[in-house]
Amino acid sequence: MMSTRYWLTLLMTAVLLVETTWAGESFWADAKVSESSYITVKPMPTRTFKKHDIITVIITEKAKASGEGTLDRARDMSKSLKVNKWFRLVKQGDGLTLRQALMDGDTAITPEWDIEYSDQDAREGTIEREDKFETSVAAVVRDVKPNGNLLIEAQSVTWLNGEKRVISLTGMIRPEDVRANNTVPSSCVAFAQIHYDTGGPASDGARRGWLTRIFDFINPF
Repeated sequence: MMSTRYWLTLLMTAVLLVETTWAGESFWADAKVSESSYITVKPMPTRTFKKHDIITVIITEKAKASGEGTLDRARDMSKSLKVNKWFRLVKQGDGLTLRQALMDGDTAITPEWDIEYSDQDAREGTIEREDKFETSVAAVVRDVKPNGNLLIEAQSVTWLNGEKRVISLTGMIRPEDVRANNTVPSSCVAFAQIHYDTGGPASDGARRGWLTRIFDFINPF
């Protein structure tokens, strides 16, 4: 009966033989987790695009602005004016002669003016504004750059109850930013130019009149 040591020696020899004879090197060196694991998910290959392909852009734009201002202004002015001589032409005989303009009997009156002006203005202002715009638009690939980046352009015109809504977008995206459902967020669009415009009865009713805009423009306060 063979001893336990014999069988262990035989097993180790077999393992060593397999490692040194599998393509000249150990096959364990080429083993990868992604090839041997049942739960590892391989990354999706990057899609390739060509001109005139369509990609949906999910537009989510938020803007928030706040500001505070304080104005404190004071002005004082004092002016004094005095006229020592003030003459007037009067008729005397067949001609004209100069006489003191203001007389109290035989005493000349010297006009004087004193002007004082004071102005104080104090103001405080606070501005809080937040804008949010969410929609989606289908964009067309206009050009594929040598590095694979895509130049896209989109325009959508919608009419609803007499209201016209126009959305236009241009920019550049990377193919790897396009999701599996063929969408890309607007935050991934480089050189993005997004325009949103509306027109119609509702928009005209909310728009200020030209006279109001003039008064707002010339209002100094």
